[in-house]
Amino acid sequence: MKSVYSLGYKAAKEHVFRSILRENRISHLIDIRRQNTFHNSPFNKYNLKALCDDLDIVYFHELDLAPSRSILSEARKREREIKALYAGRKKVDLKLRLRELTLYYQDEFKRKYLKEIEERSGLELCMKWLNEADRPCFLCSEKYTELNACHRKILLDYVLEQTQGIFKVIHLLETFYHQGKVHNLRKSFQHVNETYFNNKLSPSEVAFTWSTRLASGHKIYTFGRFETPNLILLNSTLDSPKVPEFFINALFYHEIIHYRRFRNGLPYDHTTDFFIDELVFEQAGKTFHFSRHFFSKHLPEIEAEMELAKIQLCDYDKTLDPLFQYIDQIMTGKVKDDDEPERS
Repeated sequence: MKSVYSLGYKAAKEHVFRSILRENRISHLIDIRRQNTFHNSPFNKYNLKALCDDLDIVYFHELDLAPSRSILSEARKREREIKALYAGRKKVDLKLRLRELTLYYQDEFKRKYLKEIEERSGLELCMKWLNEADRPCFLCSEKYTELNACHRKILLDYVLEQTQGIFKVIHLLETFYHQGKVHNLRKSFQHVNETYFNNKLSPSEVAFTWSTRLASGHKIYTFGRFETPNLILLNSTLDSPKVPEFFINALFYHEIIHYRRFRNGLPYDHTTDFFIDELVFEQAGKTFHFSRHFFSKHLPEIEAEMELAKIQLCDYDKTLDPLFQYIDQIMTGKVKDDDEPERS
């Protein structure tokens, strides 16, 4: 069964997008957007062509697989009508708005779009790419990921139905990438899984990724986070040659404890039992949780550096120097017990 890839770039960072294409060894990137010449966008067709050339990927803009301007115009009009109908900001209004949008995209929009595809012999076009390309990936902006109804997914579901499942579609998420500039989270997962869990964790049961979301918009610097039911996020600013690999492994182990306790129906906050589980880590006795209290007590200068790092991630090697120096002290055992930061 041949694999076909699907990718959207909603809120994507360029280096994340590059990692996704490289990690999955994409051979052909088929752009099925109607409009792709946005000024100064890293994902306009000119920048994508340059990126694909750099990665030795064939880039092609397939307009015949994009929704027509009339359908897109109608969709924007319908969105405005639904927004006006449920204009409140309470949760009930948001849920109703989402429900109406879902019904529209999965019914009327889908019906009209597939009719166009059939009139343009879209199935034959898709089959051409699926048969000729080694690892093809279809691309669109994926405006409504939560609706499960972007036109890229509608198209590929239609192709699967018509070909009776001889292809397997893999939907790539732009926010999920393992290979950073320095550290590879897949390698950390394999190490932690083998060393502490006897390879009992399946790579498919837990999702993990570097995240720029933890590096901005927060007053407290967050190294990592577990989000139910199975998502582990590590702060992308830690993807630096100054951060040792064991530190990344320690954070990964910490977040996996959150996940395992949640999966087993146990309290998964920073309880006493949680910290007892954490002591199994080979670096037991060394603390990896740097609270705001610790920053204000031990490294007053780091507060301003953290704020700067949130805005200028490209300069984080410089702005996080005090933190990396402290990590180095942990590695060499130069930190005394009374200098250890409190757990948060």
